[in-house]
Amino acid sequence: LIVCKTDEDAAIENSYLAVLDRQLIAGIILAPAPGHADHLHPYIARGLPIVLVNRRFDHLPLSSVTCDDADVSQHCVQQLIDEGRRRIAAITGLEGVSTTEERRAGYQSTMHTAGLSVLEIEGGATLEGGYRAMTTLLQRDERPDAVFVFNNLMTQGAVLATQDAGLRWPDDIDIAGFGAFQASKLYRPPLTLIEQPTHTMGARAVAMLIDQIEHRNGHQAHVVLPNRLVPRAAWVAHRMTVD
Repeated sequence: LIVCKTDEDAAIENSYLAVLDRQLIAGIILAPAPGHADHLHPYIARGLPIVLVNRRFDHLPLSSVTCDDADVSQHCVQQLIDEGRRRIAAITGLEGVSTTEERRAGYQSTMHTAGLSVLEIEGGATLEGGYRAMTTLLQRDERPDAVFVFNNLMTQGAVLATQDAGLRWPDDIDIAGFGAFQASKLYRPPLTLIEQPTHTMGARAVAMLIDQIEHRNGHQAHVVLPNRLVPRAAWVAHRMTVD
């Protein structure tokens, strides 16, 4: 097993692929960097087994394991609306990746259906980016009354920015986002979060890759797993049960 970290850089990804290819690896599970992934074409042409995880490329003949990000984003934003929020901003992730596109589609469609204005600010998919984006939103003359955040690192940054501004959720501004990360259990009050089936996603990707390696059939499969929306009330109920 060889693990490589690309830091969301297509050039680094390309260099790693070249090194791995020289090592005669049997196959690759890839969470692709942003972009069009043109550097994958030679490996696809030679039939190197590749399975994409958490992201997909519709223009490439590659198997993938992803989640229902658009649908769960709709449910999450709708819940904020049902709770009385009307100025709901979104802190978006990296451009050029399918997860950002699907989460944006879910956010925008729900806002448009409710007749509400869309307000998006890019957070770079990092903790620092989430902090900067939330700080900018909080400095608006008419600040949002809720924020939907596209990944767990940016959610942590948004929480820190809210605390540093002397504000509280959900009283002053509500926060909801992707990724039920471990530290989120420490937040009081809890946040509304989207729990992703990361373990299942990895297991399915491995099984699909092994199948491609063993059978060399080139068969494409696209697995879409369900995310789980965990409302704030569910975290409170769970804590009361544990107590």
